[in-house]
Amino acid sequence: MYKTLWNSINKQVKNSHASAAFLAVSLMGWTTIGLLAGFLICMIGGMSFVTKVTVVLCSGGYTGLILGFFGGILYLYRSEPRHLAAATPSQVFPQQLAVNDYFIQDPRYLQTYANYFCKFIDAYKEQGIPISMIMFQNESWSYTNYPGCAWTAEGIIRFNAEYLAPTLKRQHPEVKLYLGTINTNRYEVIDQVLSDPRMPETIEGVGFQWEGGQILPKLRAKYPQYKYVQTESECGWGSFDWKAAEHTFGLMNHYLGNGCEEYTFWNAILYDGGFSGWGWKQNALIHVDSKTGTATYTPEYYAVKHYSHYVTPGSQVLAYKDRGDKMPVMVVMTPQKRQVVIAGNFNEEAKELTVKLGTRYLNVTLQPHSLNTFIEK
Repeated sequence: MYKTLWNSINKQVKNSHASAAFLAVSLMGWTTIGLLAGFLICMIGGMSFVTKVTVVLCSGGYTGLILGFFGGILYLYRSEPRHLAAATPSQVFPQQLAVNDYFIQDPRYLQTYANYFCKFIDAYKEQGIPISMIMFQNESWSYTNYPGCAWTAEGIIRFNAEYLAPTLKRQHPEVKLYLGTINTNRYEVIDQVLSDPRMPETIEGVGFQWEGGQILPKLRAKYPQYKYVQTESECGWGSFDWKAAEHTFGLMNHYLGNGCEEYTFWNAILYDGGFSGWGWKQNALIHVDSKTGTATYTPEYYAVKHYSHYVTPGSQVLAYKDRGDKMPVMVVMTPQKRQVVIAGNFNEEAKELTVKLGTRYLNVTLQPHSLNTFIEK
């Protein structure tokens, strides 16, 4: 019921008012159900008028309060999307760490799970799809309403170093093992894992997404021997607008500028409101209208093209400036030995930009809310 109501509210109400409208309708709906239940109870004979009124009011009031209001809050809490851009360094995710591994730490289960990875690789190979890289778990720090599995640092080390890596090397030495996907900004947890002396022989790289991106620079500085990748772009709030484009443009600047060799998107194409299975409105590079059958390139598509079109395989990031002042900048040397400057201005006014390129300088004015690429001739 909550999911159906939330989806309906999202289609008719602005994002900023959706939660309030959802709680109001949920409260009224459950109160009405409670009142009807109270009337049915009162049809049983032997009650005084005062008792009947009390039963009806209590049934409606408690049902509305508990199931309508608090139940609605619980649903919103469990399905609330996270936004990296809104987080500050003082906000840790998750607020509390799991003290026990959700995965049973029995050697029989751990080895069976490692074998499962190899069978997964075999099955895809039979279909002509080679797997080149795996990670042990998606978002080990998301305690969600969809299927997931939380691990402690000790459990992560144990499974990867003692079971998954050895099994993978025996059965599929061609497949790389990366640590990920990391979606926590608790530096001490990931540092505990990477500081284990067995890790250099266990993994080849590390994958980050969402809150994990906040600790990428610090971890890469301490562990430069690993390769780094971004594993899931933030899928936003279903606006398909320029703000979403700027958000993704800034994310790509951050991850690529901090040494990530790959950038992965969650949604390439979505239709209509872009709802997920649990009612989360999301963004995509292409938006399809199911009624007309027309497809539209969203602003986010063009934001991505600044990087995907010009930062070709083999390119080297020469310099980068994060989006702290709403002006992310990246300088790239392509395999053709041409320098490319990718810069954004998310401010309300035009901004001057000066970039030194060897013995020359690029001096330009970036228009408000613009995404720009400059190519060396």
